[in-house]
Amino acid sequence: MRGLPVGDCGSIVITTTRVNSMAEISCSGPNKLIYEIRHLGYLNAKNLFLYTCFGSNEVNCPDALKEVVDEVLKMCGGMPLAILSIASLLASRVTSKESWQDMINSILLGRRC
Repeated sequence: MRGLPVGDCGSIVITTTRVNSMAEISCSGPNKLIYEIRHLGYLNAKNLFLYTCFGSNEVNCPDALKEVVDEVLKMCGGMPLAILSIASLLASRVTSKESWQDMINSILLGRRC
């Protein structure tokens, strides 16, 4: 039994990985299409985070949270999915520094395990 139909219909399977050798192994056929995503620069990462949290740029970000925003951006390392995920999570919380810091500490604790 096959997982995918046999034929010439142009089906594509997309895999994601951080390990280049794994990407190469998962490719078959003559067209080894590996797309390497680059991390966002600081300014683009910050704009994505602020837009996700506040619907606009830094103007709507409370001054008390600007330090926390920088901490989150360092933690995410320019990875768009990480930025979107954490920004969406924080946007659903009360916008107090303590509330956001508690959430970040919880995430960091999970990363150490």
